Amino acid sequence: MKFNPNTADLLVVDGTAPVEDLTIGLEWVEWLFQSVRQRSEGIVVDEASTKQELSLRWGLLAELRFPSGLGPLMLQGLRAAQVADLKALQAVESAWTGALTPREAERSGEAGRWLLHCMRGARHAGVLTVLQEAVAQGRMVGHLGVVWPVIGAVFQLTPTSVLAEYLRLEFQCASRRLPDVGAQPPFGQLGRAVKRTMMEWVGEWRESVQAEKVNNRPGAIL
Repeated sequence: MKFNPNTADLLVVDGTAPVEDLTIGLEWVEWLFQSVRQRSEGIVVDEASTKQELSLRWGLLAELRFPSGLGPLMLQGLRAAQVADLKALQAVESAWTGALTPREAERSGEAGRWLLHCMRGARHAGVLTVLQEAVAQGRMVGHLGVVWPVIGAVFQLTPTSVLAEYLRLEFQCASRRLPDVGAQPPFGQLGRAVKRTMMEWVGEWRESVQAEKVNNRPGAIL
């Protein structure tokens, strides 16, 4: 299913994907993210030294920060990438940075640039090339929260896959020094986080469309 930047209806349909599908993961994405997993001591989620720490830290992201803020921003980035809107991507990156602490923002920027490095030489990359040039010229930092949606758009991933793979990466980075923890996040928690994020974004999208219609009515005060 291709993401349509002009309607939220596909988001609703895509949000009904079985939780089982979200937890399987895509092998090529696992390969693509390997440099980030190897180098990042956590991204937004700090690296945990115990299972209890991991549960608390990743749970905070999955249950609160991602559905209510970071996740919808990634969907905005995906939408902007679909229409190659660099200004919109810059706005998403600014909002993403503002939602993080300075240390989280530093790690996010590093992880995003590692991921961009892995994509060097990709052919027919379109908006990815635009992003790479913007980062090289210093017009953007290259935060992971923008780089990954752009790559997702290039490969025509569904919104749920973009969200789920990012959350899985956060979990794997946070748990990388815990050998007795599996590679997959908690089964139900991942699915809830993705579905709540989808519905949160759909609500925001519909409100913005309604506001635009009101402002464009004849005689409306702009």
